[in-house]
Amino acid sequence: MKKNNHFLFLYLVALITTAYSTGSTSYKHGDYYKACLESIERLRSNPKSNKSQSVLVNAYPLAQKTAQREIDNALLANGTEKYYILVYQYEKLNQLADQIYNCPKALELIPHPSEYVAEQSKTNGC
Repeated sequence: MKKNNHFLFLYLVALITTAYSTGSTSYKHGDYYKACLESIERLRSNPKSNKSQSVLVNAYPLAQKTAQREIDNALLANGTEKYYILVYQYEKLNQLADQIYNCPKALELIPHPSEYVAEQSKTNGC
């Protein structure tokens, strides 16, 4: 019985920690896209969160670079999944821009998020 309570306690602590994530854990693990999304979500509820602001400002350019590297690699490849990768990466970049535009504090920090609508529509036609 005590063992079950211990696991329940650890589960609740993990759940609470995840729910209040500022994106810093994702950032530290190199998942810059997820770090951006988590930071933006946190900024919606707490625009004064210095940690979330810092993570977003640092993670956004890295998320862009990571996606661009994936796009560049896909363009060099001749595989059949090339276009899926391109569409997926452009969708992620456009979703980031949309999320930033829909969060006043994020838009203040990143006033001109890059959009890739034209590139995505070119790829969707392939």
